Amino acid sequence: MKVKEFVRKDVLEVKCDENLQEVLNKMVEKDTTFAVVRRGEEGWKGEICGVITDKEIFSAIASNKDLTKIKAEEFMHACQLTGINPCAQISEEDSIEDAIRVMLLNGVDALLVYGVTGFVGVITSRDILRAYKK
Repeated sequence: MKVKEFVRKDVLEVKCDENLQEVLNKMVEKDTTFAVVRRGEEGWKGEICGVITDKEIFSAIASNKDLTKIKAEEFMHACQLTGINPCAQISEEDSIEDAIRVMLLNGVDALLVYGVTGFVGVITSRDILRAYKK
């Protein structure tokens, strides 16, 4: 089984300057725990600068932070920092088993998925469980 068979293409994308309350609201509306953070103007898909999960939102809430005053870029996992990409990613042509290994090695529940044209979506641990449902 290949990653491309289970990749989510309808991914929540937010801008770096959106506050965490806006991100939380969008996550709840879309029933997701993961968002890709992009630089750029409304309607323009800028470069991916990071990812943000429910864990970052929980951390801010637990620290009694005002979610309306914190930008997504302040709490996200940054990508392409100092030339190294800490955002775990995989090719859409890789196997589901490869995705499991990358998740385990990186301690993450979701991977950015890339194809020949660039970013195509996300695969989560929940998607992988579906791959093994009989």
